[in-house]
Amino acid sequence: FFLDATHAWVEEVSRNADACASQAITFITNDGGATWRQGGSVALKLSAPEDDVFNVSGPVDNMNFIDPEHGWFTVTSAPSHPNGGPGDMTMLTLLYSTSDGGVHWRLVATNPGRSLLAAAGCPPGIYQPGSDAVFVSQTTGWLALACPPGALMLTTRDGGATWSARPFPNCTCQVYF
Repeated sequence: FFLDATHAWVEEVSRNADACASQAITFITNDGGATWRQGGSVALKLSAPEDDVFNVSGPVDNMNFIDPEHGWFTVTSAPSHPNGGPGDMTMLTLLYSTSDGGVHWRLVATNPGRSLLAAAGCPPGIYQPGSDAVFVSQTTGWLALACPPGALMLTTRDGGATWSARPFPNCTCQVYF
C-alpha cells in the first residue's frame, strides 16, 4: 500500500511445514522504496493448515493507511474444505490495526459485521468480503460484504471494533473505494 511518494507497506506471507500460511510479515519504507525494513508480524490462525490467505477474488490489496502511523490490514482466508453444503462460502477474515506505522499490529475484529448478515436478509452460510476495509480517519471506515444477490456495506465509527450495515439489494457491481 502506497500512502504517498515516501511511505509504503507490503505484507509477505510466511509458510512452514505445518501450514500453507503461518504468519504475515510487514515491510515498511519511509524513503520511497530506497530502503525497506521489517515491521511487525502477525501469527495466522486459519481454519485448517492447508487454507491459504490473500488468494481471494475481488478488488483487494488488504492494506489501508490514513497517515504514516495509522493503518489496517485484512487477512482473508478461503477455506480449502468448506464445512457447509452447496452455496456455503464462509471466509475467515481478520482485521488488524496499527498505531505505530506497522511495527506492531493488534487484532481488531474477526469476521467484521458477520452478526449483521441475517438481519440484513443475507443468505446463511455466506461471509465473503467484497472489498478491503478502507478508513478515512482513526475511527471511520467501510467494508463491503457479499449478500447475494446484492451487497452489504458495513460502516464503523470506532476503528473497526463494531459495525453497522446498509444493504444494496440486487447490486452485482464490484465495490471500489
